[in-house]
Amino acid sequence: MCETPPAGNRSGSFQSNCPSDLFYQAWVPSGPQLIVVGIHGAGQHSGWFGTLADCLFSQRMAFFALDLRGFGRSSGSRGHVDHFEQYLDDVDQFIHCIRKQLAPIPIILLGHSFGGTVAIRYVQERPTAIQALVLSSPALRIRMMIPPGLVFFITLLSRIAPAASIDLVKWPAIISRAHPHYRLNVPQRGNEGDPWNTTRFSVRWLTELLTNGTQALRWAHHLSIPVLSFCSEDDVLVDPWAVRQFYRALPGPDKQHLVLGHKPHDWILHDNGSDPLYAYVIDWMKAH
Repeated sequence: MCETPPAGNRSGSFQSNCPSDLFYQAWVPSGPQLIVVGIHGAGQHSGWFGTLADCLFSQRMAFFALDLRGFGRSSGSRGHVDHFEQYLDDVDQFIHCIRKQLAPIPIILLGHSFGGTVAIRYVQERPTAIQALVLSSPALRIRMMIPPGLVFFITLLSRIAPAASIDLVKWPAIISRAHPHYRLNVPQRGNEGDPWNTTRFSVRWLTELLTNGTQALRWAHHLSIPVLSFCSEDDVLVDPWAVRQFYRALPGPDKQHLVLGHKPHDWILHDNGSDPLYAYVIDWMKAH
């Protein structure tokens, strides 16, 4: 059962399909005016949102974040999913759980990196009462140039041994040595001592991410809610051109894309609120 905590930061868990026991955290002020639901990036968990959540809390905005299955303190094989649809089920049940407790407060869905792809696909696939979408460096297309032969091998392996895993921190360096003509960026580590972080991912998870990033781009014109997206031109993990492509395909007039210069991939998770862009994102959420 997912219960709304009293004012302050609390944690809990709820049962999802398949079944999975999903961990979540909530920062709920007294009399919140808005709910923001955060979906974390690959290998991360709800705790990465702590700085942002504290800032939103001070602005009388409730923040809820779950650990997706296979990440953080939620159950499931580490870094693995059978089908991307399972993530959408988890988000759907989480939002339904929140909505029962805090209705009819507006909800904004915020997805970071891999979580941005999950957020987009959720809004595209599920009839929902989400009021707006905030996308922080959504992983619509990864920046790494993967050799075609490796893509074929991973796709094949995903069918016959979907749980086979690779370390996404180490494998770019290995591939670069084998294929020096391919440009591969090494993912940022961050919080190496965090026991809830994940660096190994199954080949099924990787192929599901790539497939759904492509689908998110293909169906961008189906989104009708307000969207704020932002991505750094220097991002080493996601392709900023794909984010701009997604933004341009959005049909509605209430959309905005911020091109960030010289900011790290996880900028929004660590800024203490001093950056004017940070304040702008919060003001945009308040306005929508």
